[in-house]
Amino acid sequence: MICRPRTLTVEARQWTGGNASEMAEWLDYALVRAKGPYIVIENRCGCVCARPGDYVVHDGDGFWPLAESEFHRLYEVEDEAIGGTGRRRKGAK
Repeated sequence: MICRPRTLTVEARQWTGGNASEMAEWLDYALVRAKGPYIVIENRCGCVCARPGDYVVHDGDGFWPLAESEFHRLYEVEDEAIGGTGRRRKGAK
């Protein structure tokens, strides 16, 4: 998915716990491993973990997991055809 806050376009995918091959292909070099229901992702801050239901956001500077509630607080869907795209909701901080 492509997601857009007011000043930045990001790409995102939701980790369901069952879409390991899709996530592995998308994350490419950043996927360290799948461990049980979690995926471990390497970014500039080290390794971070995404739980099932989390969204993984790529902002051009790395991959970052966001809890589903936080993702939906910051972004709204623009185009489901690309896997669910979004932009920052007006008034979101």
